[in-house]
Amino acid sequence: MKKLVLFLIIISFLFYLVYKYGKVEKAVLDNNTLESKKETTYSTPSFSDTEKALKALQNLSKSNTGFTEIPEGLTFEEVKYDNNKKITTIFAEYRGEKISLGSFQESRILLQIFKTVNMNIVDAEKFRIIFKGGNSPFYEIKYDGLYSIDGENIILVGE
Repeated sequence: MKKLVLFLIIISFLFYLVYKYGKVEKAVLDNNTLESKKETTYSTPSFSDTEKALKALQNLSKSNTGFTEIPEGLTFEEVKYDNNKKITTIFAEYRGEKISLGSFQESRILLQIFKTVNMNIVDAEKFRIIFKGGNSPFYEIKYDGLYSIDGENIILVGE
């Protein structure tokens, strides 16, 4: 009986860890309004906010309640957060085909990426995306600047 109680306590603790530290949030687009909405998913537990943000970005192209415009071939490799300057840097790689997107669609993609990071690193105020290898899917807008989020808009705040 004692072994069963101990087993149940351990299993309950593991479920708690997965629920508490495995929950990641990502921004998906609402099918009707095209505005960003929060979607919660679960993955292996992560204890740091940057790991949670990276896992959410890696799962961004998959959605149950909305849709994303993340192009195939765009992979996220690392997220770094500078606590002093409140800047989050996202390292990505694009190995997809060259596609022609409009500036509106490109800004929606960046907004989804930055909002997803902001949902998991709530103190982040500025965002930057850097492509380590391959090309960039962005041609219409300057993607490697320093951005901030204002509602459903992204604002270029620096280089």
